[in-house]
Amino acid sequence: MTETAHGMIQNFLFLVSREALPVLEKEYQFWMQNRSVVVEVSGSEHVLNRYNVEADLPRAELCMNKCRGCVNISTWFWYSPLASELKQQLWMDLKAGAESGWDFTSRWYINGTGHNDGTLRETRTSQILPTDLNALLCRNERTLASFHRLLGEPPTLDAASVCF
Repeated sequence: MTETAHGMIQNFLFLVSREALPVLEKEYQFWMQNRSVVVEVSGSEHVLNRYNVEADLPRAELCMNKCRGCVNISTWFWYSPLASELKQQLWMDLKAGAESGWDFTSRWYINGTGHNDGTLRETRTSQILPTDLNALLCRNERTLASFHRLLGEPPTLDAASVCF
């Protein structure tokens, strides 16, 4: 029985090292290269992540003729009195909200005074550093470090970058 359990663990580690680990590392690198910001607090720098999409056009479903309500929203935004650069930022923030899975919720609304009671037109997803996203990425860092330890490999992350 001990040999069977040992064999199962070895098979698991083989699958992790050959299939899961490269995918986890690629996903983690995407977030660190494309969605991270450095925040300085009391003289210490911290890398945190956010949802941020840098495509300043409406989401595809807002442009489809089949989606009558969506087209109305799209038309409303395009012809609203917002300045062009504000519209572009709004499109990016709406897409970032969609990336989070929490699109069109008040979680991303920040009014002109910085309070979380704005409207859809005041979506500011890219200006928020979500606790849940950062907790998930911290857990991912720990998982990657654990897998590397189990495989007897040096971790690909700096020891200082792994959150504790």
